Amino acid sequence: MIAEIERDSGVELHIRTLPDDADVAINGRYVGRTPLTIRDLSPGTVRVTLSRSGYRTVERWVRLRDQSRVELDVVLEQQIGILSLVLEPPDAEVFIDGVRRTEEVLRLPIGDYTIYVTRFGYNDHRERITIRENRTTLRQITLKPAAFEVHNLSLSRSILNPLTPGAAGSAAVRFDVTAAGSATLMVRDAAGRPVYRDAIADFDQRRQRFSWDGRDASGLPVPSGDYTLQLRAHPTDHGEVITRTLSLTVDRTLPVAYRSTRSSSSGALLAPDVLALPRGVFQLHSAAAGGPLADGRSNGPLAPAHLGLRLGIGNGMEVAATADGFFSDSISDARLQGAASLRWVYAASQPEPASLYDSFMGALQASLVLGPTEAARVNPADATANWPSLRLGLPFGLHIRHFRAVLTPELVLSHTYPARIPRTPHAGQLLGWGYARAALIFDHAGFTAAASAALRSKPFTDGAAIAGPLYSALEVHQLVPQTPLALTLFVTSEARTGSDLRLSLGGGLGILY
Repeated sequence: MIAEIERDSGVELHIRTLPDDADVAINGRYVGRTPLTIRDLSPGTVRVTLSRSGYRTVERWVRLRDQSRVELDVVLEQQIGILSLVLEPPDAEVFIDGVRRTEEVLRLPIGDYTIYVTRFGYNDHRERITIRENRTTLRQITLKPAAFEVHNLSLSRSILNPLTPGAAGSAAVRFDVTAAGSATLMVRDAAGRPVYRDAIADFDQRRQRFSWDGRDASGLPVPSGDYTLQLRAHPTDHGEVITRTLSLTVDRTLPVAYRSTRSSSSGALLAPDVLALPRGVFQLHSAAAGGPLADGRSNGPLAPAHLGLRLGIGNGMEVAATADGFFSDSISDARLQGAASLRWVYAASQPEPASLYDSFMGALQASLVLGPTEAARVNPADATANWPSLRLGLPFGLHIRHFRAVLTPELVLSHTYPARIPRTPHAGQLLGWGYARAALIFDHAGFTAAASAALRSKPFTDGAAIAGPLYSALEVHQLVPQTPLALTLFVTSEARTGSDLRLSLGGGLGILY
């Protein structure tokens, strides 16, 4: 379609195509790609050539008159070919360039394609074909039956605590098979005695997955120790039995529990824990709250939203990363911050659950909090967030049955201190102050309850003094049985001088696996 619009002076040609990105040539000279506007042309008739890979080339003769703008719109016609497939077996799946197709006859734009044909019990077929315009490409593909094989036997974790509720207390066993058959799974202790047996009948797909929860045939948790998992796979034609084995350690003292991920680390809401997740175990924690505590100002509350990740990396080390957003009805009040921490447990001794003795635990923790540096935009409420700073903590705790008491002295270094007046002599300098954080944590059968508190000092430049207010929090977490899901409820408080008490209530959802 060609349209002409009058203009004050000169000649202008605007070209659009569907689809875009077509090459444009004027009188045989390349000038660019669509959409394209060409100015300072001379009046007269020009030959416009439009070309794009996979589409038919189009030529248009366009008359250009002085003091006019000509708009040329062209729909390009795709070059099409036919692919006809004949498959054996006929119910095999077909993927063309990674897209599953169910048609036996396909109209395709010209070009090169990869065909992948697959069906359980047969060898896969892959080939490269070329589709040409106005031609039918016929492909007859016969898959050959696959020999029975077992591949990629693996465990989701090599150390397991059967006393841990939810999905974190089991190990997923995964393997691939190439053809129909069945299998038996046997778990043996270090002396070779069988403690667990399971059967998998009638394979009907490649990927096989089941789990062992560290319990014996009667459903009781097996003792701590080394175990061997043996897989014996049988083809349906009664051919050769394939045997594969893996090693697994059961450790009933392995600490795996759901935790909050606030305070730029994991633990209770206001105090870090003194334990680390085992290697390969991770937790995702999300939460949101409402109430004036998130802001601490008189002009309206902020609603905080939180997302945290913690991961065990082995040797008593855990990393955590958190992101917090604080939102209100005013966009200008929105605040975002992120944080990361590393915890190293240098002393930890966990008793068996039936034991009554105590154990002392100690850790070192470093946290980095990033966010707005302006004093007017940082969040002054420690119950849900902190401000840009480097934090060094020394958590230590005492374990008594299902309870753990944790105390953490913490040093904070930052250029920002919200309670300071910007024009004080120390404004803008690197300030240091201290925290006292404490928590009492209860864990049993997938249920966690914690009470925590935090109190900060004034900057050391102001001498030894308590800054206040006192922050406290109560929280509960419940793992959903046989799943990786966890539910959270919590309440936080900010106690200032006099009778000024601010409360915030929230909840969350998480994954421990």
